[in-house]
Amino acid sequence: MKKKIFTEEQYQKIVIAYDKLLLQEDVDFGLLDGGSNSSESLYEILEEDTCDFGVIVDNYEKAIAIANPLTREEAKDKYVEKEKKYFWRSKKKDNCDIRLHLNMNKYDSVEASYNRVTPLTETEIREWGYNPDYYDKEEVD
Repeated sequence: MKKKIFTEEQYQKIVIAYDKLLLQEDVDFGLLDGGSNSSESLYEILEEDTCDFGVIVDNYEKAIAIANPLTREEAKDKYVEKEKKYFWRSKKKDNCDIRLHLNMNKYDSVEASYNRVTPLTETEIREWGYNPDYYDKEEVD
């Protein structure tokens, strides 16, 4: 099996940069490579917003496949590493000397509870305002 090129975080940055580019008023067909009179190319936006810019430059055609809404899902399957899931347990104990776990509740939001039920990705817990540094993680097979 081939090693995936992009992380989930890089994938999100490519998609966000492309969407940002589409919001510009003077976009035309050269928008992906800067070959147009648009104010910024996808290349320039990614350069500004991405800390791993070298990976994207070296694999620019694959990044374009991710940016393009018509090929995005297929490109994600081919080139983006699936984020690992973990059980998250607080490093700090509560008043009863028990460590809480992070789980997804029935409303699809992350909450702290006494049971270890739902494996979550680091992105999921960050999206709900939890800092992964405050939790021990146990990888799920």
